[in-house]
Amino acid sequence: MRKLFYLFFVFYLGLHANAQNSRFFFEYKFAQDSLVLDSVYTELMYLDINERGSKFYSRDTFVTDSIVQSKIRSQRGQMSMNINGGHFKGRIRDVVEKTYPQFTIDFFSYIGFDRYHTSEQQDKIQWKIFPDTENAGGCNAQKAETRLFGRIWTAWFCKEYPIQDGPYKFHGLPGLIVKIYDADQSHIFELKGIKNLKDEEKWISELEQKSSKKLIKVSRDKFRKAFVEDRNDPMKAWRSSPGGMVSYQVTDASGKPVNMKDIKQSKEDRLKKENNILELDLIKGKAVPQ
Repeated sequence: MRKLFYLFFVFYLGLHANAQNSRFFFEYKFAQDSLVLDSVYTELMYLDINERGSKFYSRDTFVTDSIVQSKIRSQRGQMSMNINGGHFKGRIRDVVEKTYPQFTIDFFSYIGFDRYHTSEQQDKIQWKIFPDTENAGGCNAQKAETRLFGRIWTAWFCKEYPIQDGPYKFHGLPGLIVKIYDADQSHIFELKGIKNLKDEEKWISELEQKSSKKLIKVSRDKFRKAFVEDRNDPMKAWRSSPGGMVSYQVTDASGKPVNMKDIKQSKEDRLKKENNILELDLIKGKAVPQ
């Protein structure tokens, strides 16, 4: 019993020390079209961890949103706004926040012009742990598998980082998940670096951010309904512009106005190809049973 208590105490100290205020850099490789899995995009993701929990988000999207919000603020009060599409970088606009120690999840995602927020009491992820090890994320990692979001996942976790967290919504292993991928490896997250952050760099919840974009809080089921509706009618958001009397003019990187018919065709073509979303159960019914 004394040995067990000692091991728990060491684990707790390691967790506390490693989760003070750190940023874990994950490379996210993903194929958007299930028919063209060799066409892969890569995005740098941040997993910021401190004692309150973690925040997972795209570095490029974070920079883009800062630029666009600044542009909107500078044009506030005008009857029209010019938004330069050349500023748009980052394909991943979702943000995942986890609260310790319960690991409750707050998920933030755009559908059209609207930004949605869901609070998810996720069931405990059922992991199967194997004795296999390999070098992943710069450390000796151990293998685990689970079924989640309509996919089978293989994860590699590292006990050197005694943090039961990982990229996106993944968590619950006895060590940081440093690499995880689905069965056809069309979605791969891998740890590429670590940085200690200053106290003033602690992550701020999306719920605490000052933004002109109001969050729409919904249940998981209502989010899925809105998600599917947007895919079936991608121009609905444009027809009901959130600006009311304000008109939006979108330009390309050179500053040339983009025709709305071209935007419609582009969105429809893009959505046809974006059939390999990470959470397949959003568009293919219920998730694979645990």
